[in-house]
Amino acid sequence: MSLGLAYLLATVFAVLALWHIRWAFNGAHTDSATIPKRSDGTPVISPGPFACLVVAAGLAGFGYVCLAHVLVVPSFGLHSYSKILLLAIGAVFLARGIGDFRYVGLFRRVAGTDFARLDRRLFTPLCLALSLLLGLLAFRAAQ
Repeated sequence: MSLGLAYLLATVFAVLALWHIRWAFNGAHTDSATIPKRSDGTPVISPGPFACLVVAAGLAGFGYVCLAHVLVVPSFGLHSYSKILLLAIGAVFLARGIGDFRYVGLFRRVAGTDFARLDRRLFTPLCLALSLLLGLLAFRAAQ
């Protein structure tokens, strides 16, 4: 169970990392639904290529922690801290899922933008599901 869950999470994180790498080279601004926007349509943030690559590296690292937790990859000392790391990563995704009470998450107030629709249908549920699955993996014993 935990091995399959670790592989699932690592795969999701790899896909998300690749998506962020794509944004780094193509520009996140080219996809109208990828950036939170104000009601008037102006972007809330304007991430550059470096920011996208930093996020991609973090996402790839999250996947690595999942695999290190079940001893599939060398842990380099991570295994003894993997439960705490998984819970911390899960907390980050829970916070993102709850949102900023304005533009992202369950309690967003701006609702009429392309991003808000995609956030409601995909981004927020994905973040909440990742949070739950990371918590489950954290409490599963290594194989």
